[in-house]
Formats: sequence, structure tokens, C-alpha cells
Amino acid sequence: MKSYWNTQGRSTCLHDSTKMGMGSFQIGVQRSFCFMQCLEFYGGLGVSYNLLRIHDHSEVVEERLNKNALGLAVQTGFYTNYQK
Repeated sequence: MKSYWNTQGRSTCLHDSTKMGMGSFQIGVQRSFCFMQCLEFYGGLGVSYNLLRIHDHSEVVEERLNKNALGLAVQTGFYTNYQK
């Protein structure tokens, strides 16, 4: 699963521009266990890569921040199956 969010804006008084972007990419395995006919529990484990970018342009400071991280992703939950 991957997702990305990006936005940009300007300060109120000085009209300095700022851009920010965040991204995430996850990959892994998932296993489900059936408890009842209409309810399943699932658990998953994988790796996650995350990225943060901030570009701040102003008269006082012009800074570019690029950070990335590798981590562990854990997911749990329930599936329901209602049949009429």
C-alpha cells in the first residue's frame, strides 16, 4: 500500500512560500483465522518506508528538510461476513 500527500501555501504577512510532502509505502504478509462463520481475525506484518519533505522559502531562512525512515508495520483487525 502506498500513499502520498502534498500541499503548499504562503504566510499571511510576508507571503513566503512553504511546500510540504509526506509519503508512505508498505509491503508485507497477512494471515486470517476463522473464529465463526461470520467473523475472522486477521494479523499482518511487513516493512514500511516513510518520507517527509519540507521546503521553506523566506527572507529569514531558506531551509530544505528531507527525512526518510524504514520501519516495521503491524496490523490486526476483524473481517465480518453477514449473509442474508
